[in-house]
Amino acid sequence: MSNDYFRFKQFCIHQERSAMKVGTDGVLIGTWCTIPDEAKQILDVGCGSGLIAIMLAQRTEYCRARIKAIDIDHDSTLQSHENVADTPWRDRIDVECVSLQDFCSREVNEKFDLVVSNPPFFVDSLKAPDPQRNNSRHCDTLSHRELLRCSAELLKDKGILAVVLPTNEAKQLVEMSAVYGFVVSRICAVRSTERKAEIRHLVEMIKTTEWQSCNHTSLCIHSRADYSDEYKALTREFYLKF
Repeated sequence: MSNDYFRFKQFCIHQERSAMKVGTDGVLIGTWCTIPDEAKQILDVGCGSGLIAIMLAQRTEYCRARIKAIDIDHDSTLQSHENVADTPWRDRIDVECVSLQDFCSREVNEKFDLVVSNPPFFVDSLKAPDPQRNNSRHCDTLSHRELLRCSAELLKDKGILAVVLPTNEAKQLVEMSAVYGFVVSRICAVRSTERKAEIRHLVEMIKTTEWQSCNHTSLCIHSRADYSDEYKALTREFYLKF
């Protein structure tokens, strides 16, 4: 997935200037997350090339939800603007170069039905020479506590926060979630193959004080020499090859 563009069934993502290229993490969370019935406002935190925001726009044609996509990287937001402009949903997606913290501090009256993020996840780890990529992958600019705090402020009551993280980081996020008023409702453990260890967790939590059980599932991306049937079923509305 290192080309300058990646073509999906209904749109194309150009990515030569974006800090984060099209990858499985973004595709997974964009297809897996629950969209509340009759959602009106959705926020994509760390939009990069605009992939997740555009996927969510495609998925909400029935309710015409508006999607706000934010990122701190100037070049990525320019790329996202360009990608959005080439889609049928350009009138429902707004892209802005701003941090989540600054966005949260000023948008006190704007409440969202859903916040989705493929957030930075490296903590105290060796950084690459590229500052742009560091910002997109290291927690220096957006800690997981800040993601939870800001999301809790921005979400409506019973609004949903959906994230994709490596296994250990996801478990840490889950452990912190209750402090910020969230109840974890869904977790999907992702493996590349059945025999390999979990590489990612898809996590969904609801802003609520009401207890509810958590639905635990698993997903294998590959089965033998092909993609698994469950992965194909999840992503077939987007991938050309399915």
